[in-house]
Amino acid sequence: MLRNALPADSGFIEFDMSALAGLPARSAAPEAARSAANAFDDEGEDSPHAVKLSLARELQAIGDVEGARSLVEEVEAESAGDLKSQAKQLLAELR
Repeated sequence: MLRNALPADSGFIEFDMSALAGLPARSAAPEAARSAANAFDDEGEDSPHAVKLSLARELQAIGDVEGARSLVEEVEAESAGDLKSQAKQLLAELR
């Protein structure tokens, strides 16, 4: 196989995955776990809504109030919790 074609000091790591062939396929996560994961995704600094809110603040700083307002309205409509309250606060500042 591939091992015979490579020099002994090639630096490649060899994995024998044949032992995994008999394992059962991973089942889908229960609905509760999925919804909890989705709620968590919306909370971190790297969540799409947090990024949009950050971008809206940058747009506000450079004077693009209309662009900032559009992003903040989207975040307010689609997010929950702290991000939603931050969006409402920023939207009040933009009006």
